[in-house]
Amino acid sequence: MAEFVQTTLMDSYAGGPHITETQLGLAHQATFGPDDYVLEGGRESEAQVLTNNSIRIFDAVYCIQGRRDVIPASGYTDVTIANGTQGMNRNDIIVRRYKKNESSEIESTEYAVIKGTPNVGAAVDPEVTTGDIRSGATLHEMALYRVKITGLNITAVEPMFNILKNMASLQKEFAELNSKMMAGDYAVIDLSGWIFSYKQLGNNLLWFNIAQNINNQSASNRRDQGVKIPFTLPFDQHSFGHINVAGYPVGEDIFSFYKDGSVWMGSTGYDGYATYHASGILVIN
Repeated sequence: MAEFVQTTLMDSYAGGPHITETQLGLAHQATFGPDDYVLEGGRESEAQVLTNNSIRIFDAVYCIQGRRDVIPASGYTDVTIANGTQGMNRNDIIVRRYKKNESSEIESTEYAVIKGTPNVGAAVDPEVTTGDIRSGATLHEMALYRVKITGLNITAVEPMFNILKNMASLQKEFAELNSKMMAGDYAVIDLSGWIFSYKQLGNNLLWFNIAQNINNQSASNRRDQGVKIPFTLPFDQHSFGHINVAGYPVGEDIFSFYKDGSVWMGSTGYDGYATYHASGILVIN
C-alpha cells in the first residue's frame, strides 16, 4: 500500500493517498454550511408511521457538520418507539447519531430514538446531544423527528431538519424569479429627482431600481441623502450599483436603505454628468 502523503492540496495528484476525513469535513462545511442538513433528492428522510411502535425512515443524503452520510435510494430503516402510557403525554426524538471511537478513531452513524419523559401535562422534548465534530467531538446527534405520543398512540411526527437545495433547483428558482421580475407592470415614482421603480414579488419581497442623473462639479467622493421610499424595512439593507456615462460604468455607488425607508447614496467621485443607479431585492415589512 502506498505511503500516505501529507498535503493541504486536496484536489491534486500527490503520488499516493493524501485526503483525510478532517479535510473532507472542513471542505464540505465550507461548501454546504456548518450545520446539519438533508440534501435535496430522493425521499429526503421521509417518515412513515407503521404502528404505534414503529416508524420507517426512507432514503436520504445527510450532511452532518460536513460529514456526508448516504442512505441508498432503495434503503430504509424501521426505528422502534417505546410504548406510550395511558393518560400521559410524551415526546421522543428520532436522531441520526454520529459516533467516533476514541481508540480506533473509526467514525459511524446510526438511527436512534431519544425517549422523553411521560407527563400528565404538556410533553417536553428530551435532550439531544450537540457536539462540535470540527473540534473533535466523538458524539453528535442530528435531530430528525419529534414523535408526539398521546396515551398509547403516536399522534404526530414533526420534522426537525432543514433540506438544503441543490444548485440545479436554485438555478431554476432564480430563473423563475427573474422571469417574474421581467413580466408585468412596474410602479415608477419620482422622489425629488430620484426615479424609484419597483415591483412587489410577494408579501415581503420587492424588486427595485433607483437612479438619478447628476452633474458633479468635482471628482470627490459623494454621500447624499436621498429620500424616503414608501416602505419600511425589518432591518437596514444595502445594494451596490454603478456610475454610468453613456452606458459605460466609470465608478461604483452603494445605496443604503434604512428601516424607516430613508435612502442614502455613497459613491466614488466623478467629475461631470453621470447616472447613479442600483437595483436588487429588498425585504420589506
